[in-house]
Amino acid sequence: MKTIEQFLKGATKPPESKIADQYKQALDDADKASLRLIRHLRVKDGKPAFSDGVKEVESDISRADERLQTIKIDIKEYLDYVGEYESVQQMVEKLARLRRTVDNLHHDVAGLTKQAVNRGAERPQDDTAVMAAADKRDRVVAESKAEIEDLQQRIAKAKEVIGRY
Repeated sequence: MKTIEQFLKGATKPPESKIADQYKQALDDADKASLRLIRHLRVKDGKPAFSDGVKEVESDISRADERLQTIKIDIKEYLDYVGEYESVQQMVEKLARLRRTVDNLHHDVAGLTKQAVNRGAERPQDDTAVMAAADKRDRVVAESKAEIEDLQQRIAKAKEVIGRY
């Protein structure tokens, strides 16, 4: 699984770039607030002290850090859902391929059934070619069902996380 740093480097297209941009902005805000804090640092009676207005800067730093932590948590959550895939788009493409495979197998069975009827078969479902195609379809559907359901759920959850941004 990717690290946050790897995600940020690779997140160049929407929707991943949206959360990456928000992370970079929050990081920039935290850095700017930290610099403002340093500007309030003074020496008073030989000891470091802060000038007036430091409370507002501390509050800004706190808000920026909280925002950054929230985004980190969301990125980790997103990466958990995406798992071994590079992006949610890659998951959507995989799901589409699986569904297309199942649909094609349904069409194959229907086409072979129609051919058997056209040849005059009384029970086209007993035709050898129809039975073989139906068995293949049933096997692939059974094998793909869990993966399709898993992908659908993970895509929905990953999109929910990205949708926050």
